[in-house]
Amino acid sequence: MNANQTLDDAPVTSLVVGREQSFEWIIRRMPGVVYRCSADPQLTMHALTHGVSDLLGYPAGDFIDNAVRSWASVVHPEDREPLIELLGSMLESGTAQPDQLEYRLITADGSERWVQHKAWVVRDDQGVPVGLEGFIFEVTEHRLLQLAEAERLGAFERHQRALVTLATNPAVAEGRFEALVALTNELVTEAALVERAGVWMFDERRTKLELVDLYLRTPETHECGATITAADFPNYFAALNSGRTVVAHDAVRDPHTLEFTETYLLPNQIVGLLDAAIRVGGEVVGIICLEQVGEPRIWQRHEIEFAGEIADQLALGLHNRARLAAQAREQLLQEQLLYSQKMDALGRLAGGVAHDFNNLLMAISGSAELLEMRLEDATLRSSAQDIIGASKRAGELTEQLRAFSRQQPLALHNIDLCVAVRKLGRMLRRSLGRGVKLVVNLPDEPVIVNATEGLIQQLLTNLVVNARDAVRHDGRVEVEVEVVEFSEDVSDLPESVPAGRYASLSVEDDGVGMPPEIQARVFEPFFTTKPAGEGTGLGLATVYSIARRCEGTVKLTSEVGEGSQFFVLLPLVD
Repeated sequence: MNANQTLDDAPVTSLVVGREQSFEWIIRRMPGVVYRCSADPQLTMHALTHGVSDLLGYPAGDFIDNAVRSWASVVHPEDREPLIELLGSMLESGTAQPDQLEYRLITADGSERWVQHKAWVVRDDQGVPVGLEGFIFEVTEHRLLQLAEAERLGAFERHQRALVTLATNPAVAEGRFEALVALTNELVTEAALVERAGVWMFDERRTKLELVDLYLRTPETHECGATITAADFPNYFAALNSGRTVVAHDAVRDPHTLEFTETYLLPNQIVGLLDAAIRVGGEVVGIICLEQVGEPRIWQRHEIEFAGEIADQLALGLHNRARLAAQAREQLLQEQLLYSQKMDALGRLAGGVAHDFNNLLMAISGSAELLEMRLEDATLRSSAQDIIGASKRAGELTEQLRAFSRQQPLALHNIDLCVAVRKLGRMLRRSLGRGVKLVVNLPDEPVIVNATEGLIQQLLTNLVVNARDAVRHDGRVEVEVEVVEFSEDVSDLPESVPAGRYASLSVEDDGVGMPPEIQARVFEPFFTTKPAGEGTGLGLATVYSIARRCEGTVKLTSEVGEGSQFFVLLPLVD
């Protein structure tokens, strides 16, 4: 065979045994390429069928003896050296090739084609290996299917790991939604191979979405605080409420998401969005958003299903948070009921004791006063005065008992809390003494509550005296009035009070503070940390009783060595 012949031009007898013309016909019409080559670094072709033109777009003659280009030059650079080494070792050892020899070729138009290469060693008359011959078939479609399946399986494994990690994380069962969201976004970016993932939640009126957490895979940071409104993005909100997911392969052109182009997509280089609705009780309460940055992406079915499953895990976390909050409220109500019953019983007992004891004190103090007037001996008069002083102190104690025991309905009316506090300013300063600094912060606007000035005076005096006992001689006590608002989903919603707006009357000191075990008992009647004879344990119990009778409550925060802050929360009258 002439060295410049292709296999289609060569005599068939140079390739196969036998003389039947049918063999020539078969070779010329076989799919793929039949070849004979050397195992040199150029993989020089000595014979080649015209099927190479269909495969690569180059005529077969270009490759014969490297006339225009070598076979090695069209092998993908990443596959070239391994292929040359393998074919060279086959020729050197005279052994058969591995069952699977696949590599990539670069076509005339620059595209890649996967081929399967079959090779046998050609020997001369003495049995010495002199070259290779065989077949080359295109397997691009099959190879791409294999790669796609491998990618699908890899994605499935990543998705399952993320879902299992979420399902077994204590934050789900414990309803710690903020911690769950941060973890979810980190897992999603890794499992779905996206640059950004965020969770947005509806506000109470369902007119806007608020960003709870956005995780950026690079540079591994979290963001929050952004908002989007239904008024600005009506198409997106409509799509969100009508289905389980919003799938935007091309977010800039998708009718549901193109509204975000100028304000969100282009500034963040986002090209694709995959958003799954978080539903609780059939209602959309938020979304988990996967954001593709840079290269375009077609969201696959398994990715869409994964986003939906992640949304379900977040919904479960929300459900558990609501369930645990309801259980906590129920437990608090039960504790409040028991406490109320206990207080009622103590109040009745205290009222009865105070009444009878007060009658005895009146007799004792009256007799002591008569003795004082009639006694001439100074020592005896001093003893009578001691009896009178002790009777007065006992009388003050009975007044506290009677105040604590008063459970009859109160004639409450609307008062300005700021006015009531302002009237007490001078008296409060006197009660603190010279060394302790008193700071009073009041808003300019009226703060109206349903109470009486007498109750506010009693309540505030007890709190300030309690603060005085906790601070040093050069300490500081701050009284402040402000308006606060609590919603149902706020974790620090005070015990057994409904969500809404409240007037907050707070007293803060920089004193010794209280450990948790003291805080747990501080409102118990007759509980005191003072030495015997220096406290009754009724001051803070009275504060709590007054707040509850005004449909409010008292909240305490304290740290040992840092001081304490009491918040009296009374429903605000608009």
